[in-house]
Amino acid sequence: MSRLREWNGIPSNSSLIRQGQLLVISPDISATVHIVERGETLSEIASAYGVKLSALRDVNGLSSRASMIRVGQELKLPADATYREPTRRHVVRRGDTLLAIALRYGIRLSDLLRANALSMDAVIRPGESLSIP
Repeated sequence: MSRLREWNGIPSNSSLIRQGQLLVISPDISATVHIVERGETLSEIASAYGVKLSALRDVNGLSSRASMIRVGQELKLPADATYREPTRRHVVRRGDTLLAIALRYGIRLSDLLRANALSMDAVIRPGESLSIP
């Protein structure tokens, strides 16, 4: 336990870790997989690691039409993946649109799309979580 705390910068008097946090299990091994959590989408995961959605699909052998992922599924990450903690999150509610979400947070629609690796014709569903830049 003390080594895990040391490698991950966790104080010795704490055992607290965040949902989705990547942990180093050996100083010589970097994280190469992401475990899918409830409400996550491929585009959100790609955005969180700063990689293109197409690269995430390619590494996992998913076609461009395949966007279904399952809770608990392990996704391989591209070699250049680096986890970036999003500053804000929005959980999509029934009736939300990408434009309405952008307006609500006072951001440009293009920034919202880029932060979530989405296109203008992307479909969002209730329960999805979006990064708000």
